[in-house]
Amino acid sequence: MNRRRILQWFAVLGVAGSLIGLPAASTATVLTPPCSIATLTVYEDVSWSGDSKTFCYGTNISHLGNVAHTQSGVCSSVFFRIGDHWDDCISSAIYHENLAYGNPTACLWTNSFYGGNSVRFVSDGAAGSWSTGIYADSFTSLSWNC
Repeated sequence: MNRRRILQWFAVLGVAGSLIGLPAASTATVLTPPCSIATLTVYEDVSWSGDSKTFCYGTNISHLGNVAHTQSGVCSSVFFRIGDHWDDCISSAIYHENLAYGNPTACLWTNSFYGGNSVRFVSDGAAGSWSTGIYADSFTSLSWNC
């Protein structure tokens, strides 16, 4: 078979493939925005109220002291706070995921660098609210796929 004949066959196969719905050989990779995969929204106050911050899938935060509040003022807690950040200032959270992208998980940790006790969010709509106990205003880091 000569070179011209081979090229004709490739052209015919390409047209036939597109007619029956096969992807073209040069399809582009589509990147999915992290917030369309999963989000974890944290709240300063119990029952999902007060200042809030939404973290998108994949944004691991080793120390929430580096993440500023979205509203002015320090964490309003019974404990003394210095600074305007999310370290030890989360009293409730809600998790949302898009199951089309598998089953990502999110964890809030009581120590920096993903240590100490943790709360793991594993299903869409999962939520937690902590007014007392070891988790009340005690989270210091956030990780995904934990």
